[in-house]
Amino acid sequence: MDLSARYKYYQTIRRGCYQNVLASAEFGWLRDAGIVLEIASKGCIQKVVKSWESDINWEAVLRSSNDYQPRNFDVSAYLGTELVGLAVGRVSKGKNIVRIDKLERKKSCRELEGIFALLVIQIASDYAVRLGASSVRITEPRAELVDYLERHGIGIFRKGGPNYPYDHVNVAVNGE
Repeated sequence: MDLSARYKYYQTIRRGCYQNVLASAEFGWLRDAGIVLEIASKGCIQKVVKSWESDINWEAVLRSSNDYQPRNFDVSAYLGTELVGLAVGRVSKGKNIVRIDKLERKKSCRELEGIFALLVIQIASDYAVRLGASSVRITEPRAELVDYLERHGIGIFRKGGPNYPYDHVNVAVNGE
């Protein structure tokens, strides 16, 4: 399969994950609220850089973006035509882990308040299952996200170490 075909293949899988999660009982109401999920692009990352009051250095994210890999992970959330949430990451070379490197909700978007991270984790979990991966890993999560996930019994927080230098939350998929 050539590179262009691989891009289309993995984008089709990701779009299927977006649709699957928005059709679920847990997140279906978001569609009724006008939330649309789509592939993240450099253009939407640049939009964040220009318009959001962000704690994340999205310009650095853009420079180190892994979008040259067809199986990267990304989600952009729109309310109408306004970008209100963004997550980017990658899939490990062995396709064992779907990593979420950065995720953020536009602070003024109340529709995604308190659930954007859960939405992204669910999409990443669905993507992981479809690729045969065993886990989702959120790298360098903010302390409030770690607390939230621990309160809801989602994932296990681990400090960085010699094998993986970043603090992270590991979420098993497929009941593993």
